[in-house]
Amino acid sequence: YFRNLVPNTWWEGKTTTPGTIDTTNYFRTEGAAVDGYKLFYHSGNLTINATQDMLGQRAILLVDGGNLTINNNISLTDGSGFFTAIVKGNIIINPAVASLEGFYSADNLFKTGAGSTQLKVRGSVVGLGGVSLQRNLQAGNVTTAAEVFEYAPDLIFTYPSKLTVRKMRWKEVAP
Repeated sequence: YFRNLVPNTWWEGKTTTPGTIDTTNYFRTEGAAVDGYKLFYHSGNLTINATQDMLGQRAILLVDGGNLTINNNISLTDGSGFFTAIVKGNIIINPAVASLEGFYSADNLFKTGAGSTQLKVRGSVVGLGGVSLQRNLQAGNVTTAAEVFEYAPDLIFTYPSKLTVRKMRWKEVAP
């Protein structure tokens, strides 16, 4: 669905990612920006091992026909940075990951990973097959959440309008 929303001019400037991203700040330093956004594409399973600090860069990651595994933190500069991962599969978070920022959408499951580290997500997660909250900070802990989701209205303002549904309404107006 989202792949079809991306304009053809963006596909010409896309960067095809390797199966494993071990480069720190890969999404910030690689690829060419088109209309202010960098488009990254991968077919099959993709693993992000290195920390990604987007700063003020804006990136869109499309993973087609595989899972996305995130093994390290992803952060943005509030108000100017943007990151979204749209995955036709599962999004699996390593239990050691403590912080994610951006929009994350999976056709199947979004899994936080069973671990004892608190996960803070600033943005939004979607799992069409469900969101699996798997973390447990410690036995008997009833006061601290294992997963924290923070609303990030600035991400809505940096969301690419090209990825929204275009509706046109025709209305006859009297002369």
